[in-house]
Amino acid sequence: MAAAYQEYPQFARDFLFYMETVRGRSPKTVAAYAQDLKTFFRFLLLHFNLVDESVSFSDIPIDGVSLDLIRKATVSDLYEFLHYTASQRSNSPAARSRKTSCLRTFYKYLSNQQLIQSNPTEKLELPSPKKALPKYLQLEESLELLQAVSGKYPLRDYCMIVLFLNCGMRLSELVGLNL
Repeated sequence: MAAAYQEYPQFARDFLFYMETVRGRSPKTVAAYAQDLKTFFRFLLLHFNLVDESVSFSDIPIDGVSLDLIRKATVSDLYEFLHYTASQRSNSPAARSRKTSCLRTFYKYLSNQQLIQSNPTEKLELPSPKKALPKYLQLEESLELLQAVSGKYPLRDYCMIVLFLNCGMRLSELVGLNL
């Protein structure tokens, strides 16, 4: 992992090592956090006019990001970052929520290490992800399922499927029934 994060400032590398070794996060989670931090660092460099706007976002070097820059970010800057990820990077609400969690964890780590005095993420609200609509069977599909019932106890199985279809029961609720 050490070689993979050489471009990151030391405090960010320390955070990523902490997440993997102390907090026990998987390498994939740590890699996602690293990518989120890289995007955030590049945004801050652009936002505070510390890089030429003609440089492609993906080409902005992050090795020069300092703790002073991290300290400079306010909750308004964080909301601007989330807006940027939605409008310019086409991030979904779930992706923005993960980035928010990453930033909260990162700033909390910096605060606990006494590298920053104030934590702007304390007032940051998570983006609300859209609720997924339940998936359901069409009438024809339901009838087809009922006609397919066979086996050692077809009447019991038929009743179980009717309960599932008509009551929206969970499997654990059905198993708990004593008839």
